[in-house]
Amino acid sequence: MTPLLGSVLDASELPLAELQAARLDGQLIPCAGRYLTIDAPDAAEVRAAVVHGGRSDRVIVELRSAAWVHGVVLRPPAAPQLCVSVSARTHRGPSAGLREVRFEQGDLTKLGGVLVTSPLRTALDLVRTADDGEHDEDRDAVRELLRLAGTTPGRALELLDARRKLPGKAHALRRLAALDVVGTLSPR
Repeated sequence: MTPLLGSVLDASELPLAELQAARLDGQLIPCAGRYLTIDAPDAAEVRAAVVHGGRSDRVIVELRSAAWVHGVVLRPPAAPQLCVSVSARTHRGPSAGLREVRFEQGDLTKLGGVLVTSPLRTALDLVRTADDGEHDEDRDAVRELLRLAGTTPGRALELLDARRKLPGKAHALRRLAALDVVGTLSPR
């Protein structure tokens, strides 16, 4: 039999009282302000849909939210980390209040119809934007994201170094070079 509801639910599908009752009954799992059915597949596409929350197709999942979608961190951040591309600039509508980010070719991937930063872009963003405490937590995630991207920390260092006018670049180069898997590489 075809299910009437999807694997990801929120108050637009069922009243909040029913969602909470199903959660208490063990049928739903709260996640990123939405609910997953207990039989939802553990797939990147499902995680992307949870974080994206049915927003405009121009909204992009980034940073730790993207790391969770890619399966390299156990929990999503409390608030979804989302952005829009500067090429999709808008002044009104659902993307208002989201930061605008410049992306290069290959920086984005589509999972289940949702735009998510690629594993490589997510790794570079994490080393560039995290404060020192978050960076310590993200070291393993960055290593795993680089593995998923099929690249080495040394190559990621070169790619980051080649990008122009990138906020936090010098700090990120030092962090990337400091990963133990980088070995003797140092930022230029």
